[in-house]
Amino acid sequence: LDRWPISGEPLPVPADTAGLLGERLDRLSDLQRDVLFVAAAMSAPTPPGVTMAIAAGEAGPSTRDVRAAFHLVLQAGLLEHAADGRLRFGHPLMAEAALGAVTTVRARSLHARLADLAATVEDRGRHIAQAVDGPDPGAAAQIELAARSARRRGATAVAAGWAEAAARVTPDHDIEGRASRLIAAGRWFADSGEVQRGRALLEEAVADLPAGDTRAMARLHLAQLAGWDLGPAAVVSGCEAALAEARDPDLRA
Repeated sequence: LDRWPISGEPLPVPADTAGLLGERLDRLSDLQRDVLFVAAAMSAPTPPGVTMAIAAGEAGPSTRDVRAAFHLVLQAGLLEHAADGRLRFGHPLMAEAALGAVTTVRARSLHARLADLAATVEDRGRHIAQAVDGPDPGAAAQIELAARSARRRGATAVAAGWAEAAARVTPDHDIEGRASRLIAAGRWFADSGEVQRGRALLEEAVADLPAGDTRAMARLHLAQLAGWDLGPAAVVSGCEAALAEARDPDLRA
């Protein structure tokens, strides 16, 4: 993998296990795979929530059909009722396999429905991040809100992944907006221990930006990271480069 999946994306499943799980999923109907996908994609899946997400919209299947598919999935032992009323998977890796059991187009459609039904900023942003296909300023803003919410509650690695996702769907003409999201992602990845990934994103922001305060901020964060493996002299050099571009008095200080 060139990167770790962001929150909500499927994790890698060992090939032998994936083959066994895939055989079970291949025997299911498209609607039954939708049921498993939505259950895996929701943060707190319940039977009514899964049914509502799949049956939403005029073009969706009927509630009756969804309930029938849901019943068959339960009978097969792929999903189970937990004591708190939520759903859980019969095999711990089945959720990851279920996230890869529908087409990319179908996954985006289902994530879009889940975003519309989401009750929290983070759930909405998480689903939008996986529903959007190409630059979208509105989607970028929603994903950034989710990232900042995750950061406030201390989920720094999750916040970093969403901040990067927000940057990737920011339109090319919004250079400052894209760079500010890259800078946030770079800082938060470094804070969570992924220093090399954080440095790469900060360097990407510097390469994209014209001289000015935003680029100076990115250089300042790079200078701070430099101290971890290159020593104090690298910190001083990086701060001097940032100071040469900064105009804001607080930033210069």
